[in-house]
Formats: sequence, structure tokens, C-alpha cells
Amino acid sequence: MAQIDAGMLQKSATWAESGRSPPQWCDAIPACRLRHDASGSEKPYRAATRGGSTSDNKEETMNDIKQIEERPILHHVTLKTTRMEEMLAWYRAVVGCVPNFRFEGGAWTTNDTANHRVALLQTPAIRNDPDKLHHAGMHHMAFEFATLDGLLANYARLAEAGILPHACLDHGLTTSFYYEDPDGNSVELQCDNFGNWNLSSEWMRTSQEFVRNPIGEECDPPKMIAARKAGMSVAELHQRTRAGEFRPAVPGDLHLPV
Repeated sequence: MAQIDAGMLQKSATWAESGRSPPQWCDAIPACRLRHDASGSEKPYRAATRGGSTSDNKEETMNDIKQIEERPILHHVTLKTTRMEEMLAWYRAVVGCVPNFRFEGGAWTTNDTANHRVALLQTPAIRNDPDKLHHAGMHHMAFEFATLDGLLANYARLAEAGILPHACLDHGLTTSFYYEDPDGNSVELQCDNFGNWNLSSEWMRTSQEFVRNPIGEECDPPKMIAARKAGMSVAELHQRTRAGEFRPAVPGDLHLPV
């Protein structure tokens, strides 16, 4: 798995201004997912993420998209924060969410049998200001499909309309495709890699692989679709995706400053 170039991070404007070094867990995030390069300029990322159409009549274009066959359910919300302990205490008190997994860069909390319902992320670069990319607030919301094939079928349906994800990852517990809405908010469409929340929750709590890499491995949906059509099992596809065999030719963008 590609690693962040430490020199690039050390030279970034954010770290230079603060005089701090990035936390060690940031090394798990591939450099291709950084939103800005060392000079602070925006990096290019996958196109057609906001609405997916260049048509003057976008409402008509959206109405032309094939009707969705499987409606995914809302699974979790992830928030960027500068007040980790306060946020954890508030969500525990208000909705009964407790951490299923914590590390220096975040926490995954749940109030039922799901692996997580409200997740929190923190990095020294996040601050409370009008900058949408960096401010404390929502990182993404998520909807879950029952199976990987359902997730891949929906990818194909949306891609046909020019709506493509800005990042795709196998997180270990889920396979997740991240889309950007017209306001620039990320929406994750996912499936549980274990097909069972109890099993994925247990994996999250106990897996040393997840401790080493809580962010995930990038994957390419068209390659995954081709593999499934060629007869590869879901289990083998997941294993080989985690091994880095289905990385995309065009890197994604996780919309997370570090």
C-alpha cells in the first residue's frame, strides 16, 4: 500500500505554520488521497462527481436515469472534529453511542449491533473556520447495500449516467464508494464485507490488520465488476482487493486533510 511521503507532509503549509509533525497514523493514508499538494494547491481528482452531467437541464437529465432497483439503507454519519472527547461524551449521553474502536486519529461509535453509527475523525490540520474542507463538521453520510453485487450494480447504473465516485476503498469491514453531492458533501455507498454486523464489529474490535490500516485499500469498481463476471467469488475478490490487486488507474480523493 502506498504511503504518504513524509517529506511532502513536513513541507506542507499546514504543518509548516503549526511547527508540528503529522501524527504517525497519517502514514496509513496513501498520498493519492491528500486533497492538496505541498504547495497548497488543489490536486486533480475524479471528474463528474457533482451531479455527473454537463447538461443545461440537469433536472431532466437526472429524471432520465434508470429507476433504482435496490434502495440502500442509511448506515452511519462521520464527522470531522477538533473536540474529540467532548463529542464522544455528547454522543454517548444523547444517543447512547459508545466506541467500537478508537485510535489516535478517530473513533467509531455505535448504539446498536452495527459496527458503527457515528464516527469521529481528528487531525491537527482540522480547525474551526469557514474552510469547508478543513472545518469541524460532517465528513460523509452512508447508505448500505445488502451485498457487494448490489453495490456494484448501483455503481454501474450511476456510471452510465456519468455519476462517478471520488474515492473507492475496501476498509476491511466494508467496501465503500464515496460520491459528492451538488453541495460538495460526500455520500458513501457501502456493503458489509462480512454480511453480518456482529462479525464485522468483532473484526473491527480485534483485527490487528485494522489497527495497522484503519483507512483502507483503494479499489476500482470496473475491475471488480469484470472479476465478478469472470466468476471470481466475493470472498476472493475481497481478499485480493485488500492485497492491492484492484487499485484504480486514477487515484481517488478521500476529502480528508492531514
